[in-house]
Amino acid sequence: LLRISQAVHRMTYMVQQLLTFSRIESGKEFLVKETALVNREVIQVITELEPAAHKKNIQMEFVEENVVPILANTQLITILVRNVIDNAIKYTPFGGNIMIYLEGNRQKLQFRVEDSGPGIPPDQYQKSLKRFHRCVETAQTVQGSGLGFSIVERIATMYGAELVLGVSQFGGLKVAVTFSAPNNQPETKTLAVVEPIKNQLKLTDSLQK
Repeated sequence: LLRISQAVHRMTYMVQQLLTFSRIESGKEFLVKETALVNREVIQVITELEPAAHKKNIQMEFVEENVVPILANTQLITILVRNVIDNAIKYTPFGGNIMIYLEGNRQKLQFRVEDSGPGIPPDQYQKSLKRFHRCVETAQTVQGSGLGFSIVERIATMYGAELVLGVSQFGGLKVAVTFSAPNNQPETKTLAVVEPIKNQLKLTDSLQK
């Protein structure tokens, strides 16, 4: 019964992620943007996911500094934040650590999550952004759909944001998404290309409208 319950939960989660991806690809409501301080969305997601972290006795901390507004669709920001933090909780072991940062200046705002999980080998960073990709080392021990990072990557691309995967201060995974402040929004719409940079994965603007 336990295996059946886990299988049902896994399939339900995958369907939810697929629906989310489909909504992002086709939903016109996500095209509407407004100037917003997204710390409220981050705090909301942390509050909702805290029970899952508590079950694993994970020390989860949130640090915000000089938060500046960005042009954002708050629904999309919430989806991005949820996927990154949820991934960190899933892969962080019992008694581990997760640090969540929201830091800004006049030019940019960065959302960053660092965990003490197993991390991702640098040569797997690019593959981890593909749909349904699961790391071999953790696929058998952690439930997931393989869609989380592809959703994050898609949202980052829609904003012309910079997505970086790297090694955290705890030796686990670091995920950083950097948005331009309104006065520094790119005038051209861009797509993203994957570019490996010193054990990090960086999505940079490449194609102009």
